[in-house]
Amino acid sequence: METNQKKSTGGGRNGRNTIPRILGLSRSEGRDHLMEHESKAVLENAGIRTTGAAVVASEDEAVKTARNLGYPVVLKIVSPDVIHKTDAGGVKLNLGNDGEVRQAHRDILSSFSNRNITGVSVQKMAPPGVEAIVGFTRDESFGPVLMFGLGGIFAEVLKDVTFRVLPITVDAAREMMEEIRGFPILKGYRGVSVDLAALERTLLTVSALAVKHPELKELDINPLLLYPTGCVAVDARVFVDHSPRISPQAAPRAKDDLRRLFYPKSIAVLGATDSGGKLGYNVMRNLLSHQFEGKLYPINPRKGTVLGVRAYPSILDVKDPVDTAIIIVPAGAAPQAIEDCCRKGVRNLVVETAGFAETGEAGRRTQARIKDLVTAKGCRLLGPNCSGIINTHHNMVQSIGLVGELKRGNVGLIAQAGVYAAGMLTGLHNVLDFGMIATIGNKMDVSEADILEFMGEDPNIRVVGMYMEDVTSGRRL
Repeated sequence: METNQKKSTGGGRNGRNTIPRILGLSRSEGRDHLMEHESKAVLENAGIRTTGAAVVASEDEAVKTARNLGYPVVLKIVSPDVIHKTDAGGVKLNLGNDGEVRQAHRDILSSFSNRNITGVSVQKMAPPGVEAIVGFTRDESFGPVLMFGLGGIFAEVLKDVTFRVLPITVDAAREMMEEIRGFPILKGYRGVSVDLAALERTLLTVSALAVKHPELKELDINPLLLYPTGCVAVDARVFVDHSPRISPQAAPRAKDDLRRLFYPKSIAVLGATDSGGKLGYNVMRNLLSHQFEGKLYPINPRKGTVLGVRAYPSILDVKDPVDTAIIIVPAGAAPQAIEDCCRKGVRNLVVETAGFAETGEAGRRTQARIKDLVTAKGCRLLGPNCSGIINTHHNMVQSIGLVGELKRGNVGLIAQAGVYAAGMLTGLHNVLDFGMIATIGNKMDVSEADILEFMGEDPNIRVVGMYMEDVTSGRRL
């Protein structure tokens, strides 16, 4: 058994450097989590009252600390190797005298003799109260997300919890409390109520803690005991990330003008063909049959014309400017086609070709290379693995499936999968008229939030529906 001689009261209000110091220690020791006494020090430094955690290294110290705190007390294992203390038998509750403390101390050391033990923490046994859970985690898309709910059976069986993207306001904190099913218990039940103002302050404090310290990856206060006056964190667990990264989707970004994507004056179709049944044929046929009024440039190195329109061997052979390029070549040829479009100066790319991240690791690598390319060139890319855009107000149908007559409507639709967009278009054509339909596929670049923002500002669109399988830009959405 390895025991480090260390003592901590768990308090941490006395230093502005408390949290950086604790994070630095966990980093130097290669830990992705904080021990309980460290977690409580973080909370107390932020202004949240806890039961403390005095770390002792001997029975005599444990007894002395227990007497100073006043019985009953709790003893807990303190070890960087033990995260789930209760499940492992590392928590001894309601110890009422010196003898029970000594026995509990021996039992804990014996049970964890093969672990790296920092010590044993002695804590005051908190009086009963209403159990709540408060915490946050960092979602890849939404960033820090706050969770609140009642503890015990309410959390385990009824799942009575609620969430908010951080930071929250005072109104949002109050809304979180009021929207759980157990709110009547907080407000007052059988003559017992809790300090809602103290709970509100705690939610706001946890919100501020998550925003201020991105290294804190996850926080779980369970339970937070609520009383008629005040509240106290009985147990706390913190996971850390010593190299936090803000995802591009979660970070604020400059607003992009997608008008030329939805209202292009010229379109090049890479992979255009007059061979019926092929996707390049369908895209060209849709653009022509719906009387797209802009210029069309079919790109096909083996054809002089496609469906009566002059064709070009390469996008680089087109002398005129091109607003949007629709790419429907095989996946293996797509990266070169995209690079040629960027060299040409095309700023809007619609990659309807499949065979990228949705197919596995090799596809993900190819998609990542394309992402780097369009980012460096300042282009916007819809897809890949999508079915393009329909804009009835611009007579533009880019779909890989043949589309019949359309009416101009005021409903926008954003769909992740082209097959669902086609189903909705077909199934609802007698009920409503779509003005715009955008399929976004893998959402490598242009996201649901980008398109929602654009449609929301377009005067032709009054209502927007969405079909999403996941969200990659949660905070913006």
